[in-house]
Amino acid sequence: SPFVYGLRPHPAFWLPVRRPDNSAQEWARSWGKVEFRLRPGPRIGVPYGQDRLILILLVSLAVKQPTRKLQLPSGFQILRFFGLPPSGRNYSRLAERLARFRYTEFTVVTESVAVSGQICEQAALHFGSGASANGISCVECDRADRNCEERLNSMTLSESFWQLLRNNATPLELRVIRSLSNSPSTLDFYSWLAARSYIVRPDRFARVPLFGYGGLCQLMGTSDLADRRGFRKQVRKWLAHLRECWLQCPAVLADGEDTLVVCRVPPPRIGWL
Repeated sequence: SPFVYGLRPHPAFWLPVRRPDNSAQEWARSWGKVEFRLRPGPRIGVPYGQDRLILILLVSLAVKQPTRKLQLPSGFQILRFFGLPPSGRNYSRLAERLARFRYTEFTVVTESVAVSGQICEQAALHFGSGASANGISCVECDRADRNCEERLNSMTLSESFWQLLRNNATPLELRVIRSLSNSPSTLDFYSWLAARSYIVRPDRFARVPLFGYGGLCQLMGTSDLADRRGFRKQVRKWLAHLRECWLQCPAVLADGEDTLVVCRVPPPRIGWL
C-alpha cells in the first residue's frame, strides 16, 4: 500500500475542521507555549476541512523535491490520487483550496522563536475543466495567461514554510487518507494516532488519558471539557471509522477508564506514487 507524508500532528499546526464563522479574520490555535496563526487573503479565507488533502500533497512534495518551487500534478491527477471523482464541482473546489493556500500567511510562535511569512510566494496553476478561483481559471503571478496549458503547475513556497513542512513530515497510509477525505476530524485523529504508535516500544504500550493536561481532549483541540460523555462518544466513533479502513489500528479504549491504550505500529517505508 502506498504511503504519503502528512504534517506531524502537533495540535498547533492543524487547520480548522470547519470554515470559521468569520473567514476574513485571523484564525489561531495554541497548545502549551506554542501558537499557530493563519491570516487569510482578501475574499479567500483560511484553509479548512478537506483542505488537509492539499496540505498532505504539499508536505509529500516538499519531502520528495529538493527545491521549494514544487512541481504539482495536474488537477485531474490530484483528484485521482486522493480518490475524488474528476467532476466540475471537484475541480472548482480544488481551485478554491489551492487559492486559499496561495494567499494565506502563517505565524508559528514558540517559547524561544517566532516564524512568520507567506505559505506560498508565487504560483502557476491551471485548474482546468472551467474551474476557477476568484473568477480566474489560471494564476501566474496573479495574472491570467493563455499559454498556461503548456506549463507545469507549480507553487513556490516561502523558505520558512518549506522548511516547516520538511522538518515536521510523518508517513501516512494513502488508502486511509482516501477513506477519511470527507472526515477532517477523523483524519486529524488518524494522523496523531499513527505518529504516536510509531514511537511506542515493541514490547510496551502507551496509555493516553482522555482528559487533563496533555490528554487527548486537549490534543484534539476540544474546547468544551465539560462534555466528557460526548468526547468519549466521539473517540469511539473515530476508532470505529478507523477500523474500517486501517487494518493496523493500534488503539482501544480501556474498559472503565478514561484512557486510550496505544500499541506499536512500525513506521512504513515510503513508496509514494
